[in-house]
Amino acid sequence: MEQLDEQEKENLAYYKQETPPPWATIVPSAAELEKKNREEALARKNRKWDDGKLKYSLILPGFLELMAEILTRGEINHPCEPDGTPSWQLVEPEAYEDALFRHFQAYRKGEIIDPDPKMPTDHMGNIAVNAMFLWWFNQQKEGYMSCTDTVNDD
Repeated sequence: MEQLDEQEKENLAYYKQETPPPWATIVPSAAELEKKNREEALARKNRKWDDGKLKYSLILPGFLELMAEILTRGEINHPCEPDGTPSWQLVEPEAYEDALFRHFQAYRKGEIIDPDPKMPTDHMGNIAVNAMFLWWFNQQKEGYMSCTDTVNDD
C-alpha cells in the first residue's frame, strides 16, 4: 500500500466530511441562483423603506413601561392644572436636577427601590423621568418645542 503524504491525508479527511475544504469554491446551480434572485426581488418589493428612521424597537418595553407607571402615579398625586398643563411643567428645573441626583445617589448606595411610602418606585425609572423633564425644559429654553408639540419622524 502506498504511503500518503500530509497534504493527501488532509485532502482525504476533507472529502470524508460533508463540508468542503476551505480552498474549494462552491458554485451554486442555475436553479439555486434563480431561486435566490426571486427571493431577493420579492424582499425588495415588500420592503418598507425605513432607512434613516428612528428605531423605537431599541427602547426596552419594560423600561418604557416603568417610566409610564411613574408618570401615571405622579399625575394621580399631582393632577394637571385646570388648563391641562401637567403640574411637573410648573416646577423649577433645579428641583428635577436635585431629584435626579438624589435617586442616583441612592442607587449608588445599593438601594434599587425608593422606599417613599407615597410612591415606592424604581430609582432608575425616576432618574429617567427626571432626565426627560430636564430635556423638556431645555427644549423650551432653546425654543424647540411648545408643551403641546409632539415629535413626528415621518
